[in-house]
Amino acid sequence: PQITDWEDPLIPIPCSVAIWSSMEKMEEILRMFGISCRGTGGMLLDRLSFTLGSGEILGILGSPSEERRAIGRVLTGQIQPEDGTLYIHEQPEAFPDVRTAQEKRIFHISPDSRLMNHMDLAENLCLIRPSSLVPHSERVWVKRKNIHLLCEEYLEECGVEADPYAYPDEYSRGEQYTFLVMKAMMCGAETVVLDSIGQPFLHAVMEHRDLIEHMRKAEGAMILIDSHIEELMYRCDRIYTFREGRMSGSLFRDEYSRSLLMEMML
Repeated sequence: PQITDWEDPLIPIPCSVAIWSSMEKMEEILRMFGISCRGTGGMLLDRLSFTLGSGEILGILGSPSEERRAIGRVLTGQIQPEDGTLYIHEQPEAFPDVRTAQEKRIFHISPDSRLMNHMDLAENLCLIRPSSLVPHSERVWVKRKNIHLLCEEYLEECGVEADPYAYPDEYSRGEQYTFLVMKAMMCGAETVVLDSIGQPFLHAVMEHRDLIEHMRKAEGAMILIDSHIEELMYRCDRIYTFREGRMSGSLFRDEYSRSLLMEMML
């Protein structure tokens, strides 16, 4: 693959023919195109563009963290971009605010994300709104008194061992991130962004193979934003490298090498 700076969002990121032929077979569920935004220290994103396919685990590799984390914040309405377009299923959409991001089925999990410590696991996973009803994993509505049965069923379906009656502080931080991913999926997430949660915690989440397979079967997708090369190489179907607010390259799994990714990122 070629390695060059991406100067114009109208020109695709340089990469091999194999990448483009693989992308043509993938249903696009999300695209950010020509996104620019500023922070207090200057430009965070500079005409940034990328695509996400159905069932894909996409890695975004780069530093520094403030610029890298701006991607997830734009997607979920925490930062409003100065320029650019968001496409969902190839249709242009208004950029969400914090309230509407989840209506667009985009969920952002960051180091600031937390479960509610005064609720047990079942209540955290199922009580997504102040209502006596909660969504069933098969779109059937059930009453609040049955949430522990629902939670137990969903935990088993996703291959996650946990007690629905236990409280979050009884679990490690990595397990809590896993529950946050499950909560997003139970709320109908199509895109789950794991944003700079740290390699040990990312590893803990992604080791739940049945959970990831459940997401793929539901035609959802994940974006893993991090700076740990080996973890993203192991987990992701495709990796974009990020440098100075722009995407600097893209590789599919069979093209990965640590040295090439380092060169593209730095």
